[in-house]
Amino acid sequence: MIQVLSNDTIQKIAAGEVIEKPSSIVKELVENSIDAGATNIVVEIKNGGLDYIEVLDNGKGIAKDEIEIAFKRHATSKLNDFNDLYNLQSLGFRGEALASIVSVSKVIISTRTNDEKLGHKVYFEDGKKIEERPIAKNIGTSIIVKDLFYNVPVRKRFLKSKTTEANSITNLMYKLAIGNYGIGITYIKDDKLIFETKEKENLNSVLTELFGVNIVDNLLEFTLSGREYKINGYISNNKYYRANRSLQYIYINGRYIESKEIRDSIETAYKAVIPNGRYPVFQIFLSINPKHIDVNIHPNKEKVQITILEEILNSIQLKTKEILNQEFSLPEIKSKDDIKENILFQEDNSIKDLLEKFENNKATNSISNTNTDKIEKIEHDNTGKINLDNNTTSEEDFNNFVFESNEYYSVNTNTQEDLEIKEDYNIEIEEVNFIKENDFNEYIYIGTIFKTYLLYEDRVNNRIFIVDQHAAHERVLYEEFLKEFEEDEVIIQELIVPITIDLKQDEYDLYLENKDIFGKIGYNVDLFGGRTIIIRSVPNILGNAKNEQLFLDLLDSISNSDKKDGLDSIYKKIIKNSCKNAVKAGDSLSEMEIRELLNKLMNCKEPYTCPHGRPTLIEMSKYELEKEFMRVK
Repeated sequence: MIQVLSNDTIQKIAAGEVIEKPSSIVKELVENSIDAGATNIVVEIKNGGLDYIEVLDNGKGIAKDEIEIAFKRHATSKLNDFNDLYNLQSLGFRGEALASIVSVSKVIISTRTNDEKLGHKVYFEDGKKIEERPIAKNIGTSIIVKDLFYNVPVRKRFLKSKTTEANSITNLMYKLAIGNYGIGITYIKDDKLIFETKEKENLNSVLTELFGVNIVDNLLEFTLSGREYKINGYISNNKYYRANRSLQYIYINGRYIESKEIRDSIETAYKAVIPNGRYPVFQIFLSINPKHIDVNIHPNKEKVQITILEEILNSIQLKTKEILNQEFSLPEIKSKDDIKENILFQEDNSIKDLLEKFENNKATNSISNTNTDKIEKIEHDNTGKINLDNNTTSEEDFNNFVFESNEYYSVNTNTQEDLEIKEDYNIEIEEVNFIKENDFNEYIYIGTIFKTYLLYEDRVNNRIFIVDQHAAHERVLYEEFLKEFEEDEVIIQELIVPITIDLKQDEYDLYLENKDIFGKIGYNVDLFGGRTIIIRSVPNILGNAKNEQLFLDLLDSISNSDKKDGLDSIYKKIIKNSCKNAVKAGDSLSEMEIRELLNKLMNCKEPYTCPHGRPTLIEMSKYELEKEFMRVK
């Protein structure tokens, strides 16, 4: 039998589209406050917003006789007819939010307009007004939401943990604070002040409050104008990047949106400028004639359609490339004496620094580098392509210089080998004649070819071995750290100059949740108040890695994983970075160092591949060699 649904059922079904989780409520209420002309907004949540949400503003308020109407479906002051959608200046317009909220929670609204001497407080429960009374109140509105989904228990069971829901609200509050700089926004979570931006503050000040000075110092101003649009904001330089897209923000006419097209147009300009798998930071604000935008795509209003999108994308990509070309930071060369005391802690010291092999892990690994012949300096021309200019440097000159931020420096091995680590290798091994622990002591060292491959002859069994010194040392470092880790004896490196990092609130919370993991792998971190931490020691195996960037990468890797995989993901990241400390292709080793490397390799549990799956050594029999010369069939 076909029947008309009850209003209560209709309300609850409709609420499911608009109110998916606590952050949906915060978003709708804060946007209402902004549309009401508020210059100061306070948001407070408790227990992830499941138990308590309050949004307080100094906007124009709601008149007494309109309060009950405001909580009815499709009641709005922002539209008169459908055509108004294409001249929309407000964030909200559907007239569904308050009706949806009141149908799935208990709501208390207190409000007063400028024309009223007293304010009014109204209690709603299960979508109905329970009580109303006059109160003394400043101009503006306060809405308190309690017991979310108390009457829809199935929906409540599908919510995430309170911590996860709180982090979702925190991320939302960052978006709202950035997108509405100039409005004072205070965010309180579980009775703790998370951040407070000031009225009339500029974007730079707001970003400093939210993210700290380090990020802001690495941002470049972005401005662009077209016939029907204007764009402004910031993009990061080539020295600052993250392992995920959590610091990318796009706004259209004050509204935060998700746009893969705009995001990709910016990221494309960073190719060959920042490492693969890393993402730029940006805050981009687009002001577009409303007639070119359709925001009526989804109830959350984060997806829009733009009729002039292609024109905007091309302009953004070209402008981003232009800014990066103008502001590109080339590596600096400094005398080693000038930075002797803080070489480990320069922010721009890359984990690829050539001097790491001279300064780090000599005592632990007994493998040092004694000679480097050539360095390639990579420069970018105006087309964005990379030009290689070989510059020969003597060993004496080389020992007197340190290269900072030298992701664009590499050892010239006079081969076409790509030294970038490949993650996937398909290795076919037909037959393995396992080498015993001390066999290499009995083999004859012939020499090193291409400054990379160690050549040994086994005259007893008529065969030769070719060892990749980089892959071999990777395996050694991997298993040394693995042993330390499993035995809870990770060797740490005390930092002479501790590293201070200002974290986002969700990053700070994520660290607190996983601080035992960081402690287990060798990090000694102190809390410094607010969202600031101080790193006092790091795992020794990381050497001269970019310690701040790496710590943030580790946090990002955990945030991208399930909690149960947090240790595994952080561990893999540690290993990947520790491998950068291995001797490189092109590093010259003495016979003593070579012998020690091979002894350590053959003591490994899995000596035949590096941690990434590449072979550490290959074998060739005399018969196979003679076949190549056609001496045998």
